[in-house]
Amino acid sequence: WYQRRVRGDELGSLAGDPTLHSISGYTGVRTGSVAVEVKYQINNHSAVQEGDVEAAGASLDELKAVNDALYGVNITDQVEVDKRLSALEGVSNGLKVAVSLAVFKTACRATGKAQLDALKSVTEGSGTLTSPVPLVSLIGGGKNATGKNNMAGIGITPAKSSTPFPKFLTTAHTILDKVEETLHKKNSLPAVTENGAIFLSVDKIEAALELVKEAISEAELVDEVMLVLDVGAPGFHTEVQPGQGSAKKGQTQSTSRHRYDWVEGQLKVSEDLCDYLEALVESDGFIALIDPFHPEDTEGYEKLREKVGEKCLVLSRSTDFTSLSTTLTAALSSPPARVLEGDSGVSILGDIAMVTGVSFISFGGLKGRVDAYNQVLRRIQQVEGVQSAVPEWKFEEKKVEVEGAANEEAEKTEA
Repeated sequence: WYQRRVRGDELGSLAGDPTLHSISGYTGVRTGSVAVEVKYQINNHSAVQEGDVEAAGASLDELKAVNDALYGVNITDQVEVDKRLSALEGVSNGLKVAVSLAVFKTACRATGKAQLDALKSVTEGSGTLTSPVPLVSLIGGGKNATGKNNMAGIGITPAKSSTPFPKFLTTAHTILDKVEETLHKKNSLPAVTENGAIFLSVDKIEAALELVKEAISEAELVDEVMLVLDVGAPGFHTEVQPGQGSAKKGQTQSTSRHRYDWVEGQLKVSEDLCDYLEALVESDGFIALIDPFHPEDTEGYEKLREKVGEKCLVLSRSTDFTSLSTTLTAALSSPPARVLEGDSGVSILGDIAMVTGVSFISFGGLKGRVDAYNQVLRRIQQVEGVQSAVPEWKFEEKKVEVEGAANEEAEKTEA
């Protein structure tokens, strides 16, 4: 067929479905990253679109595998595109993400459909658009640090979900600066984790907690933020035979197959971790716990929600951004209180968050990640009629009357 290089919007008036012809990439001289390019055709006319996304690098074998898998697919069928990408072996996740996004953006241009409207089509929904609450990591390290603490880290989120996005980022910056100042006073040179938080090696998470609380107090921002504990339990989870291990004195043997060593070398049952987290919520006022148990430890999640559900949100992560449709599916099929994370395809995560109604969005810390938060902020500000995903989530005690309790205590406290 006759081929000529034209922009995709020149084909907008042609009839027929756009089918994918080839995926190519060209390497940046300075960055070494691969910019993805999508070639597609409608009838006998072809077009080339730059995908506007980059992969960290890709071999010729990987590009060939992607082309073999996607040749001839309808580029507007995002679910089928991602299904084929997911089935590929020997292809980096970074390249799969880049291709997934590039095909999606190319399809939007080929059909003349706005990106947000196209996402609604993928999710088969057209409900209210919502804005997530930002969650910023301050301290990280956990399993990768030299200390005995295996918990992932500590973060902050606005004390009120109505806090403007820019104001909260300024607040987070101020607290981060105070943390660094404190570490410098202790002759400790702070390093940075892969996700942009301060890397800290401690033997217990309480040591990191005290550092964060001290910084918040010195910055006089106690009323502006709430603490979030990123437990990261899947990272220190071990599966055993039910009944294995010794029971505490006076307690029956645990029948759970899940064990956790949040302190290195101290493998304990789910019930112990549940009690420990409950004590932290009571003493330090954490407003949210992220990934407190392994995803399959449903009993652990249930018990924890029974204990702290009126005082603290129990959150789990959406899968890190792997492809467009899988991320949408994970966000839509999860409980309402959900964290959407990622460091790839940032420009589209804001739209995903608005469409799926996830409660929180996080790109890690602010070290090198500020642009990611700002991109999402700018995108949300461009769209009219966006409501907060979490109307007002700060837990407050209030008195309510108990009907029919005239001769007994007439009030009780609820969260």
